[in-house]
Amino acid sequence: LDIKRSSAKLALERLGYTWPDILDANCPLESPTSPDTIDYEIITIDGKAYLSLLTPQGTPSPLQIHALNVLTYTFSILSLPPSRPSPTPTFSVPNTSSVPPQVNDLLRDLGLPPLRAAPNANIDVTAQPDAAGAPGIPEHAEGNAIREIPIRALLAPLLMIAFRTVLLLYFFSPTRKPLIGLCLIVWIIYEMWTHVRVVILRPLDRAGGNGAGPGVNGAQAGGAAPAAPVAQDDDHAGNRNRPRPGARVPNTESTRDTQQVQGPPIPRQSNGIIDSLALANVHQENKLLWPLQQPTSTPEPPTFLRKVMSFFSLLVVTLHPEVYNRRRVALRQRESRLRTEMNAIERGTEARDSEQVSSEEEQRKIAFTQQLEAQHAQRAMWVKQYVERVRRDDWVEE
Repeated sequence: LDIKRSSAKLALERLGYTWPDILDANCPLESPTSPDTIDYEIITIDGKAYLSLLTPQGTPSPLQIHALNVLTYTFSILSLPPSRPSPTPTFSVPNTSSVPPQVNDLLRDLGLPPLRAAPNANIDVTAQPDAAGAPGIPEHAEGNAIREIPIRALLAPLLMIAFRTVLLLYFFSPTRKPLIGLCLIVWIIYEMWTHVRVVILRPLDRAGGNGAGPGVNGAQAGGAAPAAPVAQDDDHAGNRNRPRPGARVPNTESTRDTQQVQGPPIPRQSNGIIDSLALANVHQENKLLWPLQQPTSTPEPPTFLRKVMSFFSLLVVTLHPEVYNRRRVALRQRESRLRTEMNAIERGTEARDSEQVSSEEEQRKIAFTQQLEAQHAQRAMWVKQYVERVRRDDWVEE
């Protein structure tokens, strides 16, 4: 009995409780029954035994009082959750994905296809290079989209936005001035969207454009030589543009030539509201100047109302010197590329008329000129007029 009492005390202390003193008190002796004491009888309700009080006006005996005091503690102790058993060591058997050979033999006898091991879910979903040494083509690039999000490049600007927001809320109370609070909300949403577009959306659009560019331009040339892969010179390229071992490295000069027909220029990273104002409508206009594929419908020229609105809006925003300089640089680069392409088309036409195509270099230049002509033919008439006007006019500063 003492051993069981000691184990019960230890179990109760492990649960964070102390041992009640009433459980160690001596039980009073049973007194002879008297007509004034409380008496109970056992009754059965729904198949269960209960105590029913027979003498409500009686006086409990010392033994009954002691029993009631003990029950006030034991009911609470019995309602406690049981102690957790000590963990037993287990040995895990490695789950191999290999299929037993006898299963495949049985399936082969039954004329059924054999089972194959399930692929690992953590491997890269892009295809591997084939036996010929050609680079692998990404089949399910969306599987790696979340993994390629640069969290660090996105976290630092968002923390700075949060810091600037707290600083502004310290000086300006949005509850007293709701208009300032509304302006703060609009500004925060714009800043967050700018960083998300620059860090996440723009690299994804750039990757999609580079993946579709060469194949589309090859179809545009109308039987001309397919365009070589574009060798990006940006700092963002890193080691992604290094050729794979065993892959055929394109000619450097051919790559430089065909780079001009790969579509519109890749937009640079935006530095905020200044770039957004300076490069307004520039990227959309570049897509009309260098279409990657034949448009389904002819682009309509801008209406007179749109021209007037664009004129006055640019007249206002270019009052800022930085906005004016950035827009001037972007337009000058675009016009320089257009002049270079139109001059290349003219020289290629003269070379074909002279019929002095002897070397491989001349043939490559003619093929490149045909690609430029095919791209120029896809432009709308009003876009061609703009190209001719750019080629005919000189620089504004000159």
